[in-house]
Amino acid sequence: MRKFLLLMMMLASVAVAHAGDYDYLLLVSKDNTSTAFLSSGLTITFSEGTLTVSSNGETQSFAVANLSKMVFGSNGSTGIQAISDEIGTGEVSVYLLSGVLYGRYENFFAAKSKLQKGVYIVKSKSKTLKITIQ
Repeated sequence: MRKFLLLMMMLASVAVAHAGDYDYLLLVSKDNTSTAFLSSGLTITFSEGTLTVSSNGETQSFAVANLSKMVFGSNGSTGIQAISDEIGTGEVSVYLLSGVLYGRYENFFAAKSKLQKGVYIVKSKSKTLKITIQ
């Protein structure tokens, strides 16, 4: 158990040292639920089998045993646009920047009410946009 905790602490120190090189952190649970965090102001801590992530004033905790992967990623682009009314109507699919489907929603406004802070790709029948939820 001590070796495992020591390894996790070492990994956390490496992650903190290099997290600024990436745009986001993606956590994927064993049931394929994904949670994304912006890397700006990112803090990751491990304690008693729990991973706690803080980013932009929001903190969430996850049981390490329920996580299947943790990935730092970079979108390499800054093309975030304002939302037009056109994308607000009709069914939309929301993707994480890594390309993982986050969910399908009745319309953009229904999706927006369920999204956590972060950057997403929203695809409707007529448009695909990169958005940020703050």
